[in-house]
Amino acid sequence: MKQGFFSLLLTILATFNIQAQCFPDRHNTTWYDGWISCEKSNNPNPARGKSHWIMYDLSYSYQLGKMHFWNSNAPDFLSDGIKTAVIDVSMDGTNWIEIGQFEIPRANGKSTYEGTEGPDLAGTEARFVLITGVSNWGGFCYGLGEVKMEVLEITALPKAESYANQCLQTQLYPNPATISSRLNIFSACNKEMIIYEIQDLSGRTIMQGKKIPLDDFTSFELDLSELVQGSYMIVIRQNGITSKEKLIKI
Repeated sequence: MKQGFFSLLLTILATFNIQAQCFPDRHNTTWYDGWISCEKSNNPNPARGKSHWIMYDLSYSYQLGKMHFWNSNAPDFLSDGIKTAVIDVSMDGTNWIEIGQFEIPRANGKSTYEGTEGPDLAGTEARFVLITGVSNWGGFCYGLGEVKMEVLEITALPKAESYANQCLQTQLYPNPATISSRLNIFSACNKEMIIYEIQDLSGRTIMQGKKIPLDDFTSFELDLSELVQGSYMIVIRQNGITSKEKLIKI
């Protein structure tokens, strides 16, 4: 059985990524290094109404395992950390299954903070994971520092033949992204050179490259570390066919 991990909220600054490589279970103390919600909005799960929530689209369906949470760890904003959260999962982003409610201990505001174990999803199959804050530790906003999720096995990887009538399909994950994003390309019609560009909204090319596809599926990381925050367009061309994906750098 294949195993791996998703780190669903990544650190924003490269220096923190380096630190995390040395201490993989620790989290820094900056308030902007994580997720925060100060205004309720319509939840993707209608049963939750307007609430503070964050939803992860994993792009494919996976069998999911153990979760690990790092709460909001900025010393001045510890009370914004989520106290009680409800977790829902879905295959299509419309029909939701509740996993349950869980309490996340308040962070300690120290650089040695290593978070806490979350629920074990025990092989639950899902593409979408929704975390909704039910209560926090007394603050005005709701926040989380990081979430890590064990992946037991890929259960529904898209096949190129499913795009028989669409020769070139592309997909970015994660998006929005911080340091990097993975570009998946499904090219069912030919094996010609793939040319890709990252353009700003004025159409100016910021970055470009080429890939030779070995089969119908090509996947590689885009280094976004040199891009400033904002919106971009990923343009992919192959044998006269063009596909575009909007990218948000945060």
